[in-house]
Amino acid sequence: MMAYVPLIWKNREVERPRTFQLQNNADGSVTLVPKEGVIVEAGTPIIADNMNRIEQGIADISMAVGSGVADYVRQPGYSVTSGTATAYTVILNPVPTILTDGFGITIVPHVTNGVNPTLNINALGAFPLKDQKGIAFATGKLLVGKPYTFRKVGLDFLADSAGGSGNATAGDIRAGKTAATDAGDITGTLPVQTGGTVTPGATAVVKPAGIYDTPITVPAVDVPAANVKAGTTIAGTAGTMPNRTGVIGSNGVANWANLDLAVYIPEGYYPGQVGNGEIRIPLAQLQAVESNLIPGNVRENVNIRGIVGNLKERMSGTIDFDYTSGGNSAGYTVDIFTVPAGIRYFSAFSNDAIFSIAGLSGSSSSIAALCLVDSNGMEVGFTQTISGSSTYPTYTLFLDVPTRQFKISGLGTVSIPGNFNLNGPIRFRFKIIQHQQAFSVVFRMNEGKVLYSN
Repeated sequence: MMAYVPLIWKNREVERPRTFQLQNNADGSVTLVPKEGVIVEAGTPIIADNMNRIEQGIADISMAVGSGVADYVRQPGYSVTSGTATAYTVILNPVPTILTDGFGITIVPHVTNGVNPTLNINALGAFPLKDQKGIAFATGKLLVGKPYTFRKVGLDFLADSAGGSGNATAGDIRAGKTAATDAGDITGTLPVQTGGTVTPGATAVVKPAGIYDTPITVPAVDVPAANVKAGTTIAGTAGTMPNRTGVIGSNGVANWANLDLAVYIPEGYYPGQVGNGEIRIPLAQLQAVESNLIPGNVRENVNIRGIVGNLKERMSGTIDFDYTSGGNSAGYTVDIFTVPAGIRYFSAFSNDAIFSIAGLSGSSSSIAALCLVDSNGMEVGFTQTISGSSTYPTYTLFLDVPTRQFKISGLGTVSIPGNFNLNGPIRFRFKIIQHQQAFSVVFRMNEGKVLYSN
């Protein structure tokens, strides 16, 4: 069948239209002979060829229209369904004889579908209705009164257009909301949570899983860098506190009021392990707060924190000295012990020592002395003038040459004058200067010892 080409028809135009001349014929008839005058346009003749051409065009059109009505691939059918929610049926006219691949139809469900619905066209067989991905429709997907277009592919009628798709699961979607996925329609289960402020603390703060429609605020944490160990970062703040490793010397020491030792250390973090974070206090710092920590105050060959003592123990003079006056003892003198020349300190002590003068109240006084005697015979010490009775425990004697101080426990301290020779031998002397018979003068130093150092 060739394409129809339209013919352009023209009217006949003459000088005298519809004008004829009468001509008598021999048989008695007449012939009307046109007398149109000047012919302006001959026009399109109405002849068989032209009329047959029109007829053929009409026939071709009729054939084409009839053929097109029955071609459901090019012109999909349309129908409202019957049947049930899971088994739809339709009747098409013209009646198809076969459901070929590509057969198209738009249906309007008379009822919302049930699970795994099918479509049967003109009783040619029930075929499953599926979405574009070949997944059977879930219940409620095809709504009553809404148009849906399908194409037959293989043994299924597939949706002509895709609905929702994706691989989301119920836990990915807000609770109560639905979505179309590759697996069909799903209803979300992801809970909706409330935000708020999260305050950091010593334990973890766990916010429950879900969708947060309100902000979650975590306040900024003020972390002084100087309070964080170097190499450690807290809340975005890099620490600057020095990491004190190895052995660290102290900055200094001092004494508490109760003589406990205070130690000042460099600022920083200390692991507190042996050899790692140890605090070392130099001997010089100890001596700065304990001036008596010197060799002269430590017994000879005894080592106290590196201080090796040179205080020598010596017993001299009368050991176990025990004297009680009798009668008139004025002028009685005895040297208890002697220390050699060149000493810087000496200390004498006894666990059983006493110095006492006893008499009657109101009686004349007695005078006794405990003193040091230099190489020139000069005496410096304690002279006691007593009326009545007095007792002085004298357990310890101490001489500090550098400061020229002489101390006897129970009696006090005497400053030694500059003309007293402390560089030569020094004797410790007991003497009675004045004695009344009514008085008793007692001095003893039993099992005494003398320690001295150069």
